[in-house]
This record gives sequence, C-alpha cells and structure tokens, in this order.
Amino acid sequence: MSRVLIIADHDGNQLGSGTSRCVTAAAKLGAAEVHVAVLAASGGAIAAQAAELAGVSKVLVVERAENAHLLAAVLAPQVVKLAAGYEYVLAPANTFGKDLLPRVAALLGVGQVSDLMFVESAHRFRRPTYAGNAIVTIESPPEVKLVATVRTASFAAAGGGGSAPVEGVSTDAVLPTHTRFVSINAAKTDRPELQSASRVVSGGRALASSDNFHLIYALRSAPRAPRWMPATCRATCRLGRPERLSPRSCTWRSASRVRSSTSPGSRMRVQ
Repeated sequence: MSRVLIIADHDGNQLGSGTSRCVTAAAKLGAAEVHVAVLAASGGAIAAQAAELAGVSKVLVVERAENAHLLAAVLAPQVVKLAAGYEYVLAPANTFGKDLLPRVAALLGVGQVSDLMFVESAHRFRRPTYAGNAIVTIESPPEVKLVATVRTASFAAAGGGGSAPVEGVSTDAVLPTHTRFVSINAAKTDRPELQSASRVVSGGRALASSDNFHLIYALRSAPRAPRWMPATCRATCRLGRPERLSPRSCTWRSASRVRSSTSPGSRMRVQ
C-alpha cells in the first residue's frame, strides 16, 4: 500500500490552508497512510493543527534553527531525506510549494507534476495548461516516486476532528550555505490573503482607469460584505482562475479558494 508525504505550508505559527487541501487530494490517491511533515524552528503548535486534520495518519516534526524561514534551498535536502519510503510527495501549488518541490524533484532525479487538479487513479491525473484554458491528462510511471504540487482551488479543505500522533524526527541532510534569509518587508493590511478570501473582486478594462478602483474598494462598506481581496484580471489569471472571468471583458465574479502564500505587497529577500 502507498504512503503520501505532505510538506506543510505555514507562517511559523499558523498552518496554511493549502495543507488541508493536499490531505483531501491524498485521500483520492487511495493511500494507506498520509503523513504531514512540519519543518520549522519550533513546530509544536503547527504540528498540533496538522494532527487535527481528518485523514492524517501521522505528523512528523523537523525542528532546526535553519528552518525559521521557509527557504526552499534549505528545506529541499531535508525533504529528500524524509521522502524515503513514500510513493508520493505533495505540497500546495502556491509560492511555497512551487519554490520547494522543483528542487526536491531535481534532488530525487524525478520529474514533477505541477498543479494537480483531479485524480483519476493512483497514477493518472489532470492538470491545467495555457493559463487554465486547456486541461491535460497525464500518467506517471508506478515505479517512480511522484512529486506534485496540488492546485488547492480544486480540492475542498479536509475536515477537523483528527488526532494523529506527532513524532519528532531529525535528518542528516547537509544544508547549503549559499542561501540565507536577509529580511522580509510586508505591507500591513486588514485584507485577507488571496487563498483565504471567500470572494475575489476583479476589475480591469471594465473600470477604464486605475482612478476608478475606488468602486471596488467601496464594496467593503457594503452590508454583510464578505472577506474579499481585490485583484486585477491579469493577476487572477496568473493565479489559475481565468474561468471565473469573462473572456472578452472584465466582469465582476466571485472566485473562492484562490491561492497565494504571501500577503499583499509583501516581499522576501534572500541571497
């Protein structure tokens, strides 16, 4: 029976919503066990949140001072060591997963499946291409470890109520020294992140000018206004949700579960 390893996305305190959607995707693979790996400087609180997800068999915690900032170059060698004995390695298809898993796949010497959006069988999947305008069906060799990013918008979040055991583990991975965290500059805002916003209001050509964006912001004062995030049509398409937009004009439509792993205006510098 197969086993799935999910690499948890988090901000140091809170588990990212993409992780629970990866658990749902893992369940569709028919895996016997689903493990979540938390790599952090102090991952106890994050591991406890992952352990509550329904469908998780075990939570692995790798605590190292170098994991204080989720740098892909630092995490990838550790993930490769953890991946031994697993048939699948998954992560959300957000900034975190798209930065990390290509490195993991390269170190393992395998290809990567990007934006997995539908599971037909244990080794047959669908993924979007051409900015979501076409869907392709792919098959992976059963004898090769599958490394894949999961399109979180395509899977519902796993439920709660789980009580998976939490196990502290360590690896003998040699970490690179050529990459180090320098600083992070994040804009302060009360807007939700794109992946947690229940509505995304998009406006581009329909507004004619950036001077008219106040029409979108005015929606915040509307009665029973939901948690929402303004985005341009181009930005929404880049996030893989062009099907929510009119192909010829930028009409306003709701788009739930849009993915991102950084706050609006945030920038991280590494070198």
